Order: sequence, then structure tokens, then C-alpha cells
Amino acid sequence: MKYCPTTDDIDGAFLAGAGSAAWHRHMASLVRSSGQRDFPVRLEHVLRAITGFSTILISTYKGRHRPLLIHDDYPPENRPQAIDRYLSGAYLLDPFLPL
Repeated sequence: MKYCPTTDDIDGAFLAGAGSAAWHRHMASLVRSSGQRDFPVRLEHVLRAITGFSTILISTYKGRHRPLLIHDDYPPENRPQAIDRYLSGAYLLDPFLPL
């Protein structure tokens, strides 16, 4: 028999907690900024608020064409090795490259 969660399974304490409220505020901010020029920066801030990471790169892909860089926070001294190398062809080796 397949398990299907019901509303009785939802932890009311979580939904009423500060973490849940913060998550919903972040998501509301993202929804309000969709389509805006600052959306990638807002997305980075939301992701940083809910998880840890050292760098971010947001790009879009169309088939096997070179990715279009939308946003990153790489320091200028790391760009040649990280961003420039990736965009100049290393993206073709990316296992997540959509085809």
C-alpha cells in the first residue's frame, strides 16, 4: 500500500515556527521580484539564508549552445579559472548539461 501524507501528518509546530515563517517571507520576496533585474541577487540572498555555500553561478542553457551567464559572485581573481574556463567550453563536460 502506497503511503500518502495527509494534513494530519503535518507538524503544526514547524508550520508555526520561526523557521517556517522566515521561509515563507523569503519565498514571498522572490515571488514579488520575479521578472525584476535584481531577481538573481535576491535568489542568492534567499539561498544563503537557508543553506550555506561559498560561491554561486546562475546560468541558462539552450541546447548545446554556450551558457548565458546570469549571475555569479566569484571574486575577480578566480574568474579566469572558474567562470571563463567553464563558459569557453568546459560546460560541455558538465554532467548536468541539459540536452
